[in-house]
Amino acid sequence: MGGKKQAQRTKGNTRPSSSGRTAELLAREGHGAVGFVGFGSMAGDLGYVPMKVSEEIDSSVDGDFRMVMRKMTKKDVTTKLKAIQEFSGMCKQKDEADVIAILPYWPRLYVKIAMDHDRRVREAIQQAHEQVALKVRRSLAPHLKQIMGPWLVAQCDTYAPASSAAKAAFNSAFPPAKQSEAITFCKEDILAHIEDNIFKQTPTTLSDAKSTPPEEVEAKYNRVMTSSFLALRYFLLVLPKQEHELLQTQYTGLLSEPKFWKYAKNKAAAIRGAFYSAISAVCQAIPNVAESYANKLCPAVLGNIDDTDPSVCQPLWEAVLHVASSISDCWKHVNARKAFLPKLWSLFRQAGNGSATVIYPNLLPLLSKIPSDVIGQGVGFYNEFFGNMKLGLSTDRVENSSSECSAVVNAFMECLRYSLQQNLQSTDENQAIQDHLILDQLLPVLESSITEEKSQLSSSPLFAQVSSLLNHLDKNQQAENSNSETYRRVFDQFWKNFSPVCVNVVGTAESDSLLENVAHFLEFVKSPHTSRKNVTKKRTKVKFSDGPPVSSGARSKVDPIEVPEVIETSATAPSQPEPQPIKDGPLLQLVCQLAKNSHQMIQENHSVKQQKFLAKLIKEFASPMLFKELMEDSTSNTVDADNSEDADRDSQAEPTLRFFHSILLPWMRQTENKETDNLSVECLVDMVLAVVQSSSDDSKKLTILNQCLEMCDNTLVLCDLVKKAIACPNDVAIMQWLKGSGFGNKLVKVAEQLCHDSLTSDSCESTNESSWMLISLGLSTNGKLEPVIASQYMEQILNRFHQSLPRSRSEMSGNGQQLQRCISFICDITCNFFTAVQGCFMIKASEELLFTLFQLNCTESYNLSDSVIARLKQTWHAGTRSLITQRGGYLNEDGFLYKAAVWIKQSALLVSAPISVKSLAESAIELCEIVASCLPADEDDEDDHSDGNNSTVQSLLELMLPSTNDWQLHKTQLPSYWKSSVAMKRVMTFSDIPESSPASCTSTPRHALLSIFVSTILSKCCHDNKTEDINQAGDFDEEVLTEIASQIDTSKSPFNIDIGDFSSDVMECVYGLTWCRAVLGSCCDDNMDLKGVSANLQEIVETFEMLNANFTKLLSKFKPGHWEIMMSSVVQRSLEFGNLWSLSTGYLLSEIEKSEIKLDQDIIQMAGSLDRFAVLDEGSLHTLQCIIPYLDSEYVLQLTEINTAGLITATPENISTLTGGFGALSVLNQCFASSAGTSHLLSSILDLLSSLREEQLYLFSCDVNDGAASKVIFNIEVIQLMINCVQRQPSLIVTTHWDFVMCSIVSWIQSCCESLGRSSSIVTQVFCCVTFDLLEVIADYIISDASIVSTNQRMEWDEFFSDSAYTAMFPIFTEIAGDATNKNKQKIEDYLLRSLCKAVVGISAEQMKSSKITIKLRADCPTQLPDNVQSLLNHLCPMLMTQNKATQLAAYQLLLKLMSELPKYDEVKVKEDEDKEESTLRPPSSLMDVYNLTSAYMDGILSGIRVGESVIIEGYSDAYHYSLAYLLSWKLLLAFFKGASAEMRAGYAAHFRKHKMVDTLLDNLFRLMPKAPLIADKSSSSKNMFSVQVNLKNQGDIQSPSEIRHLCCSVYYSTLEDVPAMVRQWWAEQDKRVASYVDTFTTKYVSPLLCSQEIQSVQHTQHNMENMSVKGRPITREVIATYTMELSEEVSVELVIQLPQNHPLGIVTVGSGKKIGVKAAQWRNWMLQLTTFLVHQNGSILDGLMLWKRNVDKRFEGLEECMICFSVIHGSNCSLPRLTCRTCKKKFHSECLYKWFSTSNQSTCPMCRNLF
Repeated sequence: MGGKKQAQRTKGNTRPSSSGRTAELLAREGHGAVGFVGFGSMAGDLGYVPMKVSEEIDSSVDGDFRMVMRKMTKKDVTTKLKAIQEFSGMCKQKDEADVIAILPYWPRLYVKIAMDHDRRVREAIQQAHEQVALKVRRSLAPHLKQIMGPWLVAQCDTYAPASSAAKAAFNSAFPPAKQSEAITFCKEDILAHIEDNIFKQTPTTLSDAKSTPPEEVEAKYNRVMTSSFLALRYFLLVLPKQEHELLQTQYTGLLSEPKFWKYAKNKAAAIRGAFYSAISAVCQAIPNVAESYANKLCPAVLGNIDDTDPSVCQPLWEAVLHVASSISDCWKHVNARKAFLPKLWSLFRQAGNGSATVIYPNLLPLLSKIPSDVIGQGVGFYNEFFGNMKLGLSTDRVENSSSECSAVVNAFMECLRYSLQQNLQSTDENQAIQDHLILDQLLPVLESSITEEKSQLSSSPLFAQVSSLLNHLDKNQQAENSNSETYRRVFDQFWKNFSPVCVNVVGTAESDSLLENVAHFLEFVKSPHTSRKNVTKKRTKVKFSDGPPVSSGARSKVDPIEVPEVIETSATAPSQPEPQPIKDGPLLQLVCQLAKNSHQMIQENHSVKQQKFLAKLIKEFASPMLFKELMEDSTSNTVDADNSEDADRDSQAEPTLRFFHSILLPWMRQTENKETDNLSVECLVDMVLAVVQSSSDDSKKLTILNQCLEMCDNTLVLCDLVKKAIACPNDVAIMQWLKGSGFGNKLVKVAEQLCHDSLTSDSCESTNESSWMLISLGLSTNGKLEPVIASQYMEQILNRFHQSLPRSRSEMSGNGQQLQRCISFICDITCNFFTAVQGCFMIKASEELLFTLFQLNCTESYNLSDSVIARLKQTWHAGTRSLITQRGGYLNEDGFLYKAAVWIKQSALLVSAPISVKSLAESAIELCEIVASCLPADEDDEDDHSDGNNSTVQSLLELMLPSTNDWQLHKTQLPSYWKSSVAMKRVMTFSDIPESSPASCTSTPRHALLSIFVSTILSKCCHDNKTEDINQAGDFDEEVLTEIASQIDTSKSPFNIDIGDFSSDVMECVYGLTWCRAVLGSCCDDNMDLKGVSANLQEIVETFEMLNANFTKLLSKFKPGHWEIMMSSVVQRSLEFGNLWSLSTGYLLSEIEKSEIKLDQDIIQMAGSLDRFAVLDEGSLHTLQCIIPYLDSEYVLQLTEINTAGLITATPENISTLTGGFGALSVLNQCFASSAGTSHLLSSILDLLSSLREEQLYLFSCDVNDGAASKVIFNIEVIQLMINCVQRQPSLIVTTHWDFVMCSIVSWIQSCCESLGRSSSIVTQVFCCVTFDLLEVIADYIISDASIVSTNQRMEWDEFFSDSAYTAMFPIFTEIAGDATNKNKQKIEDYLLRSLCKAVVGISAEQMKSSKITIKLRADCPTQLPDNVQSLLNHLCPMLMTQNKATQLAAYQLLLKLMSELPKYDEVKVKEDEDKEESTLRPPSSLMDVYNLTSAYMDGILSGIRVGESVIIEGYSDAYHYSLAYLLSWKLLLAFFKGASAEMRAGYAAHFRKHKMVDTLLDNLFRLMPKAPLIADKSSSSKNMFSVQVNLKNQGDIQSPSEIRHLCCSVYYSTLEDVPAMVRQWWAEQDKRVASYVDTFTTKYVSPLLCSQEIQSVQHTQHNMENMSVKGRPITREVIATYTMELSEEVSVELVIQLPQNHPLGIVTVGSGKKIGVKAAQWRNWMLQLTTFLVHQNGSILDGLMLWKRNVDKRFEGLEECMICFSVIHGSNCSLPRLTCRTCKKKFHSECLYKWFSTSNQSTCPMCRNLF
């Protein structure tokens, strides 16, 4: 900007630019003994910086310290701050000697930095100083005088953290007892430093004005001056008294300096405040010196009281008080009338200018020190003093601040009271002052507080202060002393003038607040101590003594001054007696007058506010005199004629009764008849209770209360009356009335009416609420925890409640909402009744009501709201606890616990939903928990678990749980369709399989529901087996036992139930769980995804999940002994019954294996021995099939040998029976699958099976449905045996056995084709499943490693067997899968379809074409494809849309085999369209139909998602299947595109571009792909969804969201690989955000893999390159292509192709290598052509190179180039130039010529310009 430019730093210049680094470099290189060097910019002599002096100094200072202390002198704040922090750390780390060595240089450095302008630096230097002091300790003493002054000033720093750090350093260096001595030691230096700061320093001397901003200069000066004055105060107060005498000369010099007194007028408020603080200290510490300078000191303080700055007020008024008390003649040096009082009056008028809380507490001490000559004669001074204070009360600041108002009021009353005490004489002047203070000052303020609604005075301490004054006057007027007459006169004068004010307010009050003010004040006067608690917030107060004046201190933070007749005391101090309340006299007379006036206005106007006022007066001042006055004033008698004589008679002795009959009863009738809605119920009740409590006779109290009860039917009045009556537990008559028959019967009637109203809808809601409240009060307790009403009335009320509760769901339908409100009220009342009333369960109705509430809470059919259910639960919980606490946990048949347990069991046998039975079980658990927690444990019996509360809970559980007969009954009712699932999964072999499938299940059987109920209860109520560790610890020492006990949290459960006591129930629960596992098909697949289960099985899934969760907890509670007992029982049941008991055995064995539990007996021993399995029946067969996977290999081998022998010895007649053949085969299959050590017996078994070929046992080429079940099962087991042989030991199968297997599979496939044509049985479906599985296993074996499979086996399979098998099976697949697609549901089980799909994918394309499937053509879709191929597509493509994942994947794999062959059928169309400007080719219509449907669906669900936001497609949804079909169709389209030639790809690409198919695909992919496509793999963290190939083989039917994401990544990779040009074009058209995201994503995850693949494909290419060689460089992402002419080696071209980092999004760079014999123009042309081919063609780099080679070859072969693009082969559609100009004979590409015509708007030849 026109400034002087600095030259660049010369390369190699090693001199650092920083002076700090210079010093470091010098020290490191050892250029002499260099210390610290100072600069002239620092003030004064910088001798503290060690320079090159003596060897001793240099050697004593550590080099690190030298460097860091040098940095501390820098001007830069950051550098300085870091250096100080580094210095602090070094002081902690270095040795003491190293730190001591820096002490000679530390003081000056500390002094300078301690005054730094930056507060962080000042704080840091103090922290560093603390570290120095801690490290050196006593070694600091020689340098103390240099640093003590700045240190003391730093402790008074205005920045609190810096001040605190300095104080912390000071406390660390000196103990509290030694601090005064340290200051005394340095006293002269401290004073010298302070004087230097105050008198010599200026803003310019403290800062460098050239380099420091002016505001910083000023701020630093103000801070230093403020700190210096505060340090002076601290010094004066801390220094011992005797030391002050030694410093008299210095003090005189300090105070005689004129500049010192000028600070009182300094413009900085902080300096003024600190100055006044110092003046206070001068007056306290050296009063004799202060006296000497009173002529300067007094005007400086007393003449500046108008300084209202908040930071100055506190120290200023502190100084004022100290000056007034310390300097006796201070008023002589100030003209009070001119210089002091006017400023004081102005301050009063402004109410302290916002500082009233600081200033006004000092006024009383100040007033006490004002001499009489200043006060003068008469009332002038007092008129000014209090008059100005009153003006201050009316300012907005006081009106809006309660604290300001309180401060002014307190000061006003304190000063007024003090002034009264000072003028108690009986002279005329004193009486005039007394009258003035009371009449002209106090009463106007008091009247204003009462009559002004918005005034703060009514809520201020004014009433309390006036009350205290009146009680003081009343007490002293009754005392016998010389001033009693004066006190009496003042007292009477007050009431004489104040009473009319109150009368006037009551007569003319227009708002409640004015009347409340009057009542509030009267309450204060009557009971000042009680009322003061509600108002007084301060803990201290000024109290005037009744005795002679004494001296006390002012309320200041420093030493007090003497104030006559004032003492300071706490509001709660017990040593001072409270003033007695005024009971008679003017107060009572005024109250009576006000009450009469108020009553008269009530009679005339029915005024509510007057009624409230009268109620407060009566409540507070109830007395016979008051009632008498009220009755004298009453002009009309409202008592009925019948009762008038009684009332007159009562009034002769009791004015109270007359008041009640004449006034209160008529008002109660009015509220009952609603004649005056305005009358306040609460006020009426307060007056009634006041009348009752003021009556002297209990009988009269009862009469009044009973008459209220009789006359009042308004529940609101009665409710309020009862509530306040209960609050008087010490009044015997009131308690007697509550327990009496009148009130009890009244409550019973109210309860009965409420219960009736709950069944109707015509009741008043407000009335009902008050009635419920009344009942609740009646069933509560008083303050002595005694019941309010008698027990007989409680029972009647509870019976009414019990009768009103619903007994059935129909009762809830009529008026459910009203009834629910009734239940809520009953719950609230009874809950309080159960918890509050002791002995409530001695009433029989209590248990009945509790049981009914428990039933309501546990029954879901009532459809109660959540709030009502929560109240019910809370109520019966509270009731149960109270019941057990009062009566114990006895299970009487008539008691609640017994009834509840029996009812729970009955309900569990009736509910029909899993969630309902679980809720019931949770209620049972809650009941047991309450019983267990409330009953005490028996501490005497420590060895038995069934002790104390445990026995009761166990008995309760036995009542709740189903009996053996219940289990057996419901077990026989379990549906048997579970067998079909188990049979289809070949878990067990059945001789009979029901034809119904689990899909026919509609509800959960009762046995499974009971299993949920029992398992839920036992999993919670039985203790964990870890609690037994202590009992089994044996001889471990006490420490080990304590550690074990500390690890067991016994507080979680109150139960101590042993699970072994309920082992039979646990086994039944296992049976129910096994049934669910069998139905859902998860009995052999623990990882099965239950989300894919059909909708009608969702309730079974819910049941299974509940049971499984319960058993996870339940089985952890088993000990090894429990396991053995239960396993023995389950094994015996399995051997006897088989079926589900066998599956249960297998499930328990799997849990034992997971838990690594060691049993004393193995399963065979529990069963007896292996002899038990010598002869097989169904039970033993099922048991073996389930336990073999868990047996030792020895047992498995013995079982294999036994069953092999049995199979060999079986006759052909019985070999297909259970005992003869297929039973043994089933066992052998399980043994072969479990152990590899049994394979040596396979050959003999296969010999036997192949020899039975002629016995008509095998179902070859026949309808399996017609065969006997036993024969079908036998074939199933034979096929399963072959599967095991081929899978596990194929090398043991000899040639004859292979022939048998191959021939058998073809024949069995034929049988399947014949059997599945019509309705098939379950056993037939099982047969087909295993047959298809065998075909899959054989096909996988044949295509496996060539070293395993012999050439002969592969040849026979390929030439003979595979064609027969697949061509026979493929039509069945198209029929079954196609039928499921069309109907959108499966006709048969998913197991069969899954097996069929897994087997059919082994078929080849030629076998599919030759298969005899139904011809399926469409007339609306003309095609170039042959009919058989088109029919295949029409069959397979719709399968991509099916809802079955296995079918979708199978169809994809089959179509994938056809895709590469389909493009050749479009070659004819390409030749026909080669002269067109742009030829478009459409992929197969069947595949495009799938694409169109799925693309429209995906666009719909992803339309609102931005590109780059990842969407998760959940499994088992329509979106999942559509997404899978969409992505699979794109995989097929890309495979189809990749299989086409370069010329045909251009046509297909044109179709893609025309319909924007790739654009839509990429938009959708970037909405579906995860932002971080990583694969969770512990072995490698670098695996992602692009580096791992997606598995599209049939792997079950689990549908995971990650599969869709992985498939999306695979499609994106294929898209980049096959159509890079279209992807690049799409990317270039995106906005900046999307383009950046796509680029980052592709570069990080895809480009490295794709570049590597491109280069590898170049290196391992199989293409015939002829005269071109290609090689790759993977590291640099380069491909080198060398082209050489065959006939002439003089022409050689080398091209270097470099892939971009974001390949293929970026442009490929083509560079030049060697070129021999090629002209520059031709070379540029070839490079441009290669770039064009690589950028615009959709294919790999190798495809682009081949295309370029063809172009160059054509050029050298003599073909003429297109004269527009100068290329033989077109860059995009790979066509040759065929259009020739008739004039110039030049040839052009059709597309180039079309573009020329369209852009030039001409139809002439580009070369000769003639018409083309």
